[in-house]
Amino acid sequence: MPAPVPTIVAIGGGGLTTDAADQRLDDFILSLSGAERPRVCYLPTAGGDRDSSIVEFYRTLAGRGAAPSHLSLFRDRKSTRLNSSH
Repeated sequence: MPAPVPTIVAIGGGGLTTDAADQRLDDFILSLSGAERPRVCYLPTAGGDRDSSIVEFYRTLAGRGAAPSHLSLFRDRKSTRLNSSH
C-alpha cells in the first residue's frame, strides 16, 4: 500500500539489500512510495563510505527498478550518483 504523503523510511544496522534470500522488507519499503521507480538514498556511514558497499547498493537497487543515490559523509558533502553498471 503506497504512503498517502511523501515518506522517509530510515533503517539503521542493515536492512535493504542485506539479505538476498528474504527481500520482504525491501519489497515493503519500495512499495510505500507507490512510484514506478522509487528514489532510495544510502548513507554508508557504518562502512566509512566504502566503495564496494556503495556499488553493491547501486547494483541491487537499480536491478529492482529503484533510482538509487547516496550521501557520502566521510568524503564530500554532496549527494553523488554512480553509474549502476560499475
